[in-house]
Amino acid sequence: MTEKRKFTPKSAIALESENEMTPEELAELIKVELIPFSDDVHSVTTQKEAAGSYIAFNGFKWMIDKKNYNLKIWPSSTIPPLDHVMVDRKLYFEGTYGNISRSSGLEFRQRQNFTRTETAAIKLALEKFFGVEITYFIK
Repeated sequence: MTEKRKFTPKSAIALESENEMTPEELAELIKVELIPFSDDVHSVTTQKEAAGSYIAFNGFKWMIDKKNYNLKIWPSSTIPPLDHVMVDRKLYFEGTYGNISRSSGLEFRQRQNFTRTETAAIKLALEKFFGVEITYFIK
């Protein structure tokens, strides 16, 4: 009898989230840290130690370290980033590619694929951190 080969995701977070955790459980593990804007903040984007994904959108840049569930967020300019994206205290969130704008809202710009569980967990963590509802789309 041939043994069925098990697919192993590239990241530990994907393995855990797909096999063991719900989005709510995974969201509880994500630690969100807001880093103040500075002139050298862009150097953070070149760091390779985070074994996760770097996501950029207009107003914020962020990176998630898939080893310890740290989600670092920092403004991409001195302009308060939420001023021009929040409509009725809602953010708009897509699990695909894109940038933030008044019409489309918050969208992922992915360098690595996220599972649906990871995407949902990040959405929940951001909602809790910002205290806003994120309208959620999956394409």
